[in-house]
Amino acid sequence: MEKTRILFGGCLSILAALLWVWASAEAAQPTTSRQVTITVACADTAKDQAAIDRALDKLKSGDTLQLTGTCKAALTLKKEGITLDGGGNGACGGATGATINPNDPTQIVIAVRARDTTIKGLTLTGGDTGIDVAEIALAVIDSNRIHHNTGNGMTTTQVSQSGIINNCFENNGQEGIMVNDNSSVRVGFLDTADPAASPNTIQNNGRDGMRIRRSSNARIFCNVISNNTGIGVSVDRLAHVELSANTINANGSDGVRVRDNSGVNFGTQAFTGTCATPKVPTTFADEANDTTQNNTGRGLNCQVQGYVEGKRGTLNGTAGATNFTLGCVDNTTP
Repeated sequence: MEKTRILFGGCLSILAALLWVWASAEAAQPTTSRQVTITVACADTAKDQAAIDRALDKLKSGDTLQLTGTCKAALTLKKEGITLDGGGNGACGGATGATINPNDPTQIVIAVRARDTTIKGLTLTGGDTGIDVAEIALAVIDSNRIHHNTGNGMTTTQVSQSGIINNCFENNGQEGIMVNDNSSVRVGFLDTADPAASPNTIQNNGRDGMRIRRSSNARIFCNVISNNTGIGVSVDRLAHVELSANTINANGSDGVRVRDNSGVNFGTQAFTGTCATPKVPTTFADEANDTTQNNTGRGLNCQVQGYVEGKRGTLNGTAGATNFTLGCVDNTTP
């Protein structure tokens, strides 16, 4: 009996050793991630919606939906890790790449309801809001032209996050970009370690170029924010914004307005105008902002228990460079 136990124990030891070797060998094998690209060639008809929906159903995390042509559709992205690619360049006035234009103008063109979503190279037009990132979603928005929607060009809301680079937001009926309800955005860059910024153009929108409100925050570096009907950058209701190296021109009200217990931090170095040029060390996250064509109101208007600090740069307006009133704290330098 003792000999049997010894033999049985020895067999178990050998088996355990073999399993360990097998598991180690498996772990050492290179892993290949499953990445699939599905292409939908849109035909500018009502059938586009069904074709895109079928493709979205097949996608898994890491996959890409490639669109071509003009798509009569409205998309809701609910799966994590999906890339939507139109192959375009996001240029103002006439971008290349695929277009999404919903049948119903009251629809959101693309609703993002998932994490790790990328939307790039598309023209989004003819809907209510171009892109709506909501419900704790996270998205990178890269090289899109978002124009002539009746609402906002883009909204990030409901505790969501967006990185917004290389886009054109123009001629939308309300804000170019709205950030609301405890959400966060990076506009013009994804990482301050990048050698250069990736500017957006936010122009000719029917209200403010950007509005950040209700406990949200934004880091806005190296963008052109111009000719919007309202304020260039509006910050209110317990929001916080960092503004650096932006050109803020010819907006129909103030260039920057801060109010309602909100705060803005400008950079501490002079505006260089080279924030999109790769250089080491980079300074795009710590520069003053620039005005070359006066805004209609003030360059900077701070009210109702707000605060502003940092270098004002050349921010200016027809009504004057600055206004600090109703308890606003002025910690700025020229």
